[in-house]
Amino acid sequence: MVMRFYIETYGCVLNQHDSELLKQLLLNAGYDWVHNEENADFIIINTCGVKDATEKRMINRLKSITKPLIVCGCLPSGNSQYLRKFLPNAVFLGTYSLQSVIDAVNYALEFKGIEIMKKQDKNELGYSYSKPIEILAIGDGCTSYCTYCFTRLARKGLISMPVHKVLKRVDDAVKSNVIELRVTSQDVGAYGIDLDTNIIQLLKKISELDTKDMKIRIGMMNPKHLMDNMEVIDIINENDVFYNFFHIPIQSGSDSILKEMRRENTVDNYIEINNEIRKDKFNNVMTDFIVGFPNETEQEHQESIELIKKTQPDTVNVSKYSARKGTIAAKMKQVDRHVINARSIEMSFLCNDIAKKRNEMYLGKEVEFTVLEQMKGFVGRNKYYKQVVIENSEIGKREKVKISSYGTSFIKGKSIL
Repeated sequence: MVMRFYIETYGCVLNQHDSELLKQLLLNAGYDWVHNEENADFIIINTCGVKDATEKRMINRLKSITKPLIVCGCLPSGNSQYLRKFLPNAVFLGTYSLQSVIDAVNYALEFKGIEIMKKQDKNELGYSYSKPIEILAIGDGCTSYCTYCFTRLARKGLISMPVHKVLKRVDDAVKSNVIELRVTSQDVGAYGIDLDTNIIQLLKKISELDTKDMKIRIGMMNPKHLMDNMEVIDIINENDVFYNFFHIPIQSGSDSILKEMRRENTVDNYIEINNEIRKDKFNNVMTDFIVGFPNETEQEHQESIELIKKTQPDTVNVSKYSARKGTIAAKMKQVDRHVINARSIEMSFLCNDIAKKRNEMYLGKEVEFTVLEQMKGFVGRNKYYKQVVIENSEIGKREKVKISSYGTSFIKGKSIL
């Protein structure tokens, strides 16, 4: 009888990619993948622990599972001793130990609560593409030491995929008719520091490939690395293979808070980067802010508000700070939760208002895009990575529409015949 497995994934794009690797390893080994845990013989949960509240939800979810269980992702790699209190019979599989998933299955089926944390090279694993939207993880870990970051405890050190392997994966995606390839890493801007190369050289080589109609989205780049690689902006702007999309997390509009966070960049650095990107006013800028970091005063919060007003980001990930055990920031003076909630609401309202104004720029304009998925209508992305919605179409079809309405996260149009 063929054993069946179910995978559930939480968190970042990198976690999603790891789940795909696990899935392919198990399929290649003869296991069957099922869409619900009721029909599965064993369960894999790929966890996220970026926030304290997230961890609590994860633990409640994990405790509800009675079948053989493998837990991977950041929680077991970052804090296995704490997690073991709740899951005595689960197998913990480290973020760098995916090749050992078959061993993990055998242990899980016997309800042996062990840890598999040996460091292996994920870049040696093969990967096949089958969907219109796919992920290419070009690295793991980062070079930063942010005082609030739990992920750094789970994915230690930078491991970049060699250039020739990245180019091979891009070529494989083209041959597999991938429409959108999402290049990701914990920090794409840090790519190659461990290989004596950099993100500039990689993007130049990618731009020289015959990528046909495939579009590539470049993932998050921390300001400290982008300041040293500003040519990246020109490369993205000048090559049609890349979406004009820039995810540059600043986290705070206060230099004193950035210093407490150990972000290794200043507010002026971010403004300089933003000004360079916005030489094309339609360029899509996404950023992240942490609200209520330890010792954050009302004035420092307002400095973040003013930075958002000044730079007008298209999208902002607003995160309410929560202390993560094992991080330096957890030992600092915490801001009252009621204050954090109020600041988060204020910032979120502002960001939603700006997002609508940014999307309003497209009203009445003609936009071309390829349909990627079907949700409420058919959805794709224009060259600036704006989510475009059309009522009737089909996946893979090239569309030209005139924008007739918009919201905080989309623009909607009618087909131009």
